Amino acid sequence: ENRLAVEVYRWSDGSYLEDQDFWRLSGIFRPVELWVRPKVHIRDYTIIAEPSRDFSSSVVGAKISIRNQNKRKISNLELAMRITGKDRNGMNLGITLVHKIPSVNSFDQQDVVLKEVLANPHLWSSEDPYLYDVVIILRDKKQEIERFQYYLGIRRIEVDGEVLEINGKPVKLKGVNR
Repeated sequence: ENRLAVEVYRWSDGSYLEDQDFWRLSGIFRPVELWVRPKVHIRDYTIIAEPSRDFSSSVVGAKISIRNQNKRKISNLELAMRITGKDRNGMNLGITLVHKIPSVNSFDQQDVVLKEVLANPHLWSSEDPYLYDVVIILRDKKQEIERFQYYLGIRRIEVDGEVLEINGKPVKLKGVNR
């Protein structure tokens, strides 16, 4: 009844002209997953972390798109985002942001922005690659509909004149082909 087809484009005709002494074989060489999503689901999300100028705090949050693929309007949804980890002093941190969604029309999408200020964040760097745990949950009145887990690193990368800075500290790149 249903047909799933995959078309893989990996090489062009120029690839064959460049490598005439052997053949390149195209295909899918990594695991592939097929998801069955609920009719009302999280279509997409973007997690944000914007440290302040002095790195004493950071705005953390997400822009989340909720899609309704039902033939009827859905109401009374709740979107929650939980951020857990430790701050710069090693104290446990737990932030929960909740947003009530009154309704989403049929075959429509609604964007939700969640933001909170995180005081004294543990900054990410290559020497100390600290990540916060993030869980995004979509619920209705009765149950959890969908859940995604992700990680969040707080950092700012800037170029000040000719100096590359990560979290306000200059970084030198050494090597060839940089």
